[in-house]
Amino acid sequence: MQFHSSQKLLLMAHHVESYRELGRYLAEAHREPLDDAMAHYLRHFMAALGRRATRKTHTNALTHVLGYLKQSLDGPSRQDLLQAIEEYRLGQVNLVVPLRLLTHYVKRHGSDYIRAQTYLDPHPYELGLRNTI
Repeated sequence: MQFHSSQKLLLMAHHVESYRELGRYLAEAHREPLDDAMAHYLRHFMAALGRRATRKTHTNALTHVLGYLKQSLDGPSRQDLLQAIEEYRLGQVNLVVPLRLLTHYVKRHGSDYIRAQTYLDPHPYELGLRNTI
């Protein structure tokens, strides 16, 4: 359940219904042998990630992150984030722009739950260093 919880936004960015289906599955998975439940979950998790994330689904996930920060941010900061998300939705900027802004604010104001989302930091830092030539 903890793993699934930390993958919420990543799954939402690829296929929101898969997130819901896997959550319902996990609620009942205690009835199955652990190995079978893990294999089923992994198969469906990877199938969800195999679906192409779109600007629309990323925008939904980004807006969802903003919802977790809503009470902590002042008006101008919230407006900056909304503008960055909208510019991404319209194809004016790359995904990294709103993602980096949100990550910055999550580090400062986010709960442990939202900080644990792999969507905000999907790759080990070292992996990014390999392609810096």
